[in-house]
Amino acid sequence: MNFFRVQIVFGSQTGTAHDVSTWISRKLESMGQNSSVVSGNELLEYLPIERNVLYIFVVATAGNGEPPVNFRKFWEKLFSDTQVELTNVPVAVFGLGDSKYTQFNYASRMLYGRLKSLGAKTVIPLGCGDDQHTLGYSQELIPWIDKLWETLFGCPIPREIRIPKQNRNKKQSLTQSNNACMVLGNIRITSDSHFQDVRKITFRLPQYWKYQPSDILAVTPRIPSSVAHEFITTILEENPDKMVEVSQNDTKSVSLDFLFTRVLDIMATPTHYFFEVLYTAFCRSSPGTDVSEEEYELVKEKLLQLASFTPEGANERLRYSARERLSVMEVLRDFQRHVKLNISELMDSIQKISPRYYSVCNSLVSKRRGGIACIFPYVDVEICVGIVDYVTLYGRHRVGLASQFLRDLKPGQILENTVQLERGFSSKLPEKISKASCILCVAPGTGIAPIRALRQSLSKCGTRILIMTSNRNPKTDFLFGDDNLPENVTQIIAWSRPDSMDRSLEYSYTLMESRGRVYGTGAEVGRKTWVQDLFEIFSNKIFEFLNLGPKPLVMICGRSHPMPQQVVEEIQKITGWTNEEMHRFIVYDTWG
Repeated sequence: MNFFRVQIVFGSQTGTAHDVSTWISRKLESMGQNSSVVSGNELLEYLPIERNVLYIFVVATAGNGEPPVNFRKFWEKLFSDTQVELTNVPVAVFGLGDSKYTQFNYASRMLYGRLKSLGAKTVIPLGCGDDQHTLGYSQELIPWIDKLWETLFGCPIPREIRIPKQNRNKKQSLTQSNNACMVLGNIRITSDSHFQDVRKITFRLPQYWKYQPSDILAVTPRIPSSVAHEFITTILEENPDKMVEVSQNDTKSVSLDFLFTRVLDIMATPTHYFFEVLYTAFCRSSPGTDVSEEEYELVKEKLLQLASFTPEGANERLRYSARERLSVMEVLRDFQRHVKLNISELMDSIQKISPRYYSVCNSLVSKRRGGIACIFPYVDVEICVGIVDYVTLYGRHRVGLASQFLRDLKPGQILENTVQLERGFSSKLPEKISKASCILCVAPGTGIAPIRALRQSLSKCGTRILIMTSNRNPKTDFLFGDDNLPENVTQIIAWSRPDSMDRSLEYSYTLMESRGRVYGTGAEVGRKTWVQDLFEIFSNKIFEFLNLGPKPLVMICGRSHPMPQQVVEEIQKITGWTNEEMHRFIVYDTWG
């Protein structure tokens, strides 16, 4: 089956769908097939759809079965524009999801059905990758790719490692915006004794923004200079001030210091393609004088395993790097005696630093103009960030790149091209909130962020809000516990580790009310109390609340498994809602 071109379209929440799309494009190019990669939003620039082009969609599922932000504009056009017509347009769809969530691969399944209904011709069946599989999404991707190759080329994908020559010299294209902001505040809102550092960080952005609940702040972190300099001087053995060309279309040059602090993510876990490049570079090189022939063959076998597109290769990548979150820098250090990548290969095989998304946790209501979401000409944005800092099974200390970057920000610091306000992916949420007769909000931990913004934005409208949250202890991690709640808001809190638990009774849940909050100080014997337990304890109260009007709304924030699914099941027990009513009345926000 021959096509003039293959267009690979991704919708990526965390970068995985983009990595898979890029890998497929490179494999196609190694077979001599012209291909390119764009996000769903970028695809709008290439409309109308061409019928001699194969469109391969690789789409993750986010939130309430919705597509990621970088796919949303195309999604909305596809599902709302009655003029879209795709008769006989060849398409293939692969989804990325997690079967522990109720809306498993919902975005890819909806997309697949919509494309078919518009007349598109599916060249192979839908593929659904599952993070819960032993090999992760690779368990479904490997046979799906084989079917795709059999359709295109009449054979499964070749297992030998092929790196297209044109990609090896491909330059990075840098896009910079004139966007600067100031850090107004960075305070820890958990106690020093608490195991996790949770912070409220405030930025002042020079832009107008009319706030909608569930809006997000995209933060593009930077690699610490000390880490980048160590990488450049000890692994690359270069000078950080050395200039290299990075732009694809002109001769723009940047220093290695800029490249490895602001562009390439050397702290990310390496992709499959990275190991392919590493293996081919190793095969080109000759063993050093200090490397025995036996050691050379062992390293070659190891790199071949890591680069292989087989179940065994996927398992080896999981075992060696993915599960321990081994970084690109650590992998290159492991093989430093045996192989060295040049700058062009590094730019081609290392992911660019991608933005991280955080729910805005304030309403952005103007101090000068009531109801206008700005402090003209600036907007002050607060986010709630749990710092990712842990030790792996094998004792490796890990701190998230964005966590480290945000934790170290200082008030008064000016940041360029780092943060950007964006609309949240739940496009239906603002309209549902405006029409809701009452709103039940559910959130453990930092999931409280979008709920705090919601209650601030509705503080004067009178809509009844019931907030159900969970924390460990009122003295250590009661996030935003000092906020004064308006009369229309009630908050119920589950404490998983209160100071004292009365275990003398079969079930103990002592309550006290203060400033609109209901505090729980007991727990079920033998286990902790979570936010989902509140639905059994307060089932009558919740039933009465959700029947205050004809259009109740339930907003579930956070993605800690199995909380969302258990909350949904408890709500259905209490209300008796049908599946259609559940879909109509419940929305999700997973940024918090």
